[in-house]
Amino acid sequence: MSDEEFEENSDGFKALRKAYEKLRSEKDDLSKELNVFREQASRQSLEDLFKAKGVNPLVAEFYHAEDKSEAAVTAWLDKYKDVLPGLGAGQPGGEQQPDQQEPPASTAPQEVQEAFGRLQQVGQGGAPSIPASLTAQIEAAGSYEEVLKAIGR
Repeated sequence: MSDEEFEENSDGFKALRKAYEKLRSEKDDLSKELNVFREQASRQSLEDLFKAKGVNPLVAEFYHAEDKSEAAVTAWLDKYKDVLPGLGAGQPGGEQQPDQQEPPASTAPQEVQEAFGRLQQVGQGGAPSIPASLTAQIEAAGSYEEVLKAIGR
């Protein structure tokens, strides 16, 4: 092939280079997409493994080891059970046991406890209950000032 013939066919090489670049670009895009899918599948299987162990799957965010086998995850959970939330020491499988103790008795005065109870009742969609003595004082009041005095203002 002479130099003249080569120059005449150079469009063929340009088209070949262009096609090669296009295929290379597509391959790179597909490789990136494949890596994203692999990462998502790995994360999901790790979360499923944590869930199967009775641990909140969000704890999987703290697991950064390459080995994602069940044995490796179990060893990691055993190692960090004292510092991770929901993996209390001595609890099998990382399951958190609810406290069985009664809440402590309130140290608030009785009238504060009653007022709190009325607030809770209103918050749950009920009507506020007014003590009978206060209702009687309000009904017996003859003026606006007496009503204010009855309600403590």
